[in-house]
Amino acid sequence: MYSKAFERSYSISDKTSTDCNWNAREPVVLAKLSALNREIGSNHGNFSPNRQKTNDFKDLQMEVYRSFDEVKDLWLQFENNAACFIYQRFSFCRTWYETVGKKDGVRLHMVVVRDVTGEILMLAPLCLKKGRFGTVVSFIGDGMADYLAPLVQDDFAASLSTAGFEVVWKDILATIECKIDLVWLDRQPVSIIGVKNPMTHLAHFNCTSSTHALNFPQAENWSQCARLLRSNKTANNIERRLRKLAKKGDVELIEVTDPAKRQEHMSQLLALKITNLNDAGTLHRMDTPDVARFYHALVADDGMQKNTHQFELRCGGKLVASVFGFVHHDTFYYQVCGFERQEFGQHSPGLLLLYQLFDWSHSRKLKRFDMTIGDEFYKKDWSNDTTQLVTVAVPHSNLGRLEYAGRRLLLWTKEKIKNTSFLRKLALVLLK
Repeated sequence: MYSKAFERSYSISDKTSTDCNWNAREPVVLAKLSALNREIGSNHGNFSPNRQKTNDFKDLQMEVYRSFDEVKDLWLQFENNAACFIYQRFSFCRTWYETVGKKDGVRLHMVVVRDVTGEILMLAPLCLKKGRFGTVVSFIGDGMADYLAPLVQDDFAASLSTAGFEVVWKDILATIECKIDLVWLDRQPVSIIGVKNPMTHLAHFNCTSSTHALNFPQAENWSQCARLLRSNKTANNIERRLRKLAKKGDVELIEVTDPAKRQEHMSQLLALKITNLNDAGTLHRMDTPDVARFYHALVADDGMQKNTHQFELRCGGKLVASVFGFVHHDTFYYQVCGFERQEFGQHSPGLLLLYQLFDWSHSRKLKRFDMTIGDEFYKKDWSNDTTQLVTVAVPHSNLGRLEYAGRRLLLWTKEKIKNTSFLRKLALVLLK
């Protein structure tokens, strides 16, 4: 029996992996380093949250890496316990560069920040790209990652004041040899897995969309968990939809694990997602070659095999809904979802699959289900943790100010089109 919540009505065949050996994160702390620094008579490593002196951060060591081969070993080691999202994993960032960044002329500029003992405090996966009016500093993964942020030690991030991080950031920018026109760091969450994002100490403005997640409360199973989060009426409504679906045939939750079938699944999922977006009259870029190239490469990447998961919800052998997601640091990331609207639309197939994924995640002892960027109703409905996203934007020249103004105007125009039915329809016609 897959979900005990529906035991009285029917069974759902669980054809997914039973592997629960996730890489749980153990936050990096500096207690040992502080003791070592006191022993050698240094104040630079004592990053107590109560200290406000900006001089504490003036002598940190900056290392620059311009290729993934050079930085691979230390990145892989640091990402295991640093505060970071799946989108800052080495394999994710390298795949983005190989499939998207390189062809766009992006130059890598990854900066590792160390204290006087040599311990890594932060890894900033930066890159340089040509904007309309000059050179722009951004994060690796821009355009494909839902969140962009550094990888950072918990205590280091917690200890930083605005003045303190401005000193660190100034030293980071000083490692860039060419002229900088604009720093534009999009989709920065205000927190990274509960740790304050250091980038938000810099000048920024709020993004129009937030991110929503479900932190699982203590419960024996998902059935109890769902009723703690929502009313019995909501659970009963989903039960009723699943009962009606089960009358059409056996309901199965299938995990796609065969390498060849994973590629086929990804092609079908992207096509389904594009159809769903077009049917909803939503402006999107899912049909661009970059998107397909990136996701197919990500599925094939050896370093991501334990982190990528692909599921299908089937009824009587027919596809109802499909999803691609990640598991990283006790969190499931709900990345790309599509559903068959024509035959199963009346059953709310996307909601039914989401409900089963909640169950799958909870039964495998994951602590958090991240529904990622977007303010769709179902995300707000199920989330108990909403995080604001911001864009760090700092011009460094007159050309940078032009670039900044152009980007802000583009964002305003997109939001106006999104919220105005007539403009949205007109844009869809013009883009066909």
